[in-house]
Amino acid sequence: MPQWCFFMKRPLRVCLCAQAQAMVDVVRAFGWTYVATLADEGNYGEKGIAAFEEFAEKSGICTAR
Repeated sequence: MPQWCFFMKRPLRVCLCAQAQAMVDVVRAFGWTYVATLADEGNYGEKGIAAFEEFAEKSGICTAR
């Protein structure tokens, strides 16, 4: 029986949202309420941190600025 494997390219915003939510889930699992962030300059880093901060705020997690 052949196995079919494929990859689907998703828009950057969709990927970043999923990753940001996963990071928030990790922070919550550790019971942390205040975290600092660090990111690379550029589309991926800056938008990724912005997405994380958005989800973190909704979850009651404070981020250092």
